[in-house]
Amino acid sequence: MKTRISEIYAVLQQDLGHHLVENYTVGNFCAGIQISRSTFYRSYSSMTELYQFVISYQVERILSNTRETKLDVRYRQLIQLMSSERHLYINFYHQTKRLFFNDVLEPLVQRNLKSFYRETELTEVSLNLIADYVVRQIIRYIDQDLQQPVAEVALDIYRILAVAENTAQLLAPPK
Repeated sequence: MKTRISEIYAVLQQDLGHHLVENYTVGNFCAGIQISRSTFYRSYSSMTELYQFVISYQVERILSNTRETKLDVRYRQLIQLMSSERHLYINFYHQTKRLFFNDVLEPLVQRNLKSFYRETELTEVSLNLIADYVVRQIIRYIDQDLQQPVAEVALDIYRILAVAENTAQLLAPPK
């Protein structure tokens, strides 16, 4: 399927604002994006796989933003995106039964943290624990239907990232 991710995202954004996720089908998506069902199934096995692809892309795009050097700002931007696209992320979350957010979001966060802290003495176990905490905060936010103020969620994530940064500095060999 040669449809761009931005087109897929736009169709899902529009359609899920009008449909309950339980009633949204491959047929609805195909009609919205103007492709045949066989074209859809050549690229995706289900709507869940499509949701995973879209969310992975959006999360990866924000977390890998190298223009933003502060890690906590990247996570704040991610929370803001989820908040601004509330109906879309809540629908994705309910459709994928939370597993997706653990199976896909956690590896993305782990990769992001490992990349950001690659020159430090933080162990992989420490980075995985930090990633787990960050993912839990995001899931908790979505569990509450994205009603908690963005600033509160971002502050919780900032705190754990500040601890990681301080720990990395303490473990760094003296210069």
